[in-house]
Amino acid sequence: MSKIQERIKEYIDYKSISIREFCRNINVSASFLARDAEIASDKLLNIVNKYDDLSIEWLITGNGKMIKEKLKESDDIDILSEVISNQKQEISDLKTQIREKDKQLGELIKTNLMLLEREKSTQTHEKGSSGSLAG
Repeated sequence: MSKIQERIKEYIDYKSISIREFCRNINVSASFLARDAEIASDKLLNIVNKYDDLSIEWLITGNGKMIKEKLKESDDIDILSEVISNQKQEISDLKTQIREKDKQLGELIKTNLMLLEREKSTQTHEKGSSGSLAG
């Protein structure tokens, strides 16, 4: 039996469930833990997805604690509040950048209109000049 299989059995004992129930929950046959073979990665994924309190690090290496530490609800709220605050600041910064770009765009439009008018005026002036030279 592999070390991972031994740790799975230890976890099953901790959860007070049967091997059969554990195997059914991860969609494998009841003989899954009786085999002396390496456990495929897809089976490990099934285990940690079904039993989200189980530490994958502990399961694979034996290091750390078997059960993941759960964050307190207040910790979750603090983390979410910080994320929201950061996102609000980022939105504010982006709005400022948009206003600056809008201002730059307005200036460029004015410059383009002025250049178009100047070009139009120059073309009109050249046509008038060329007409008087031809005559």
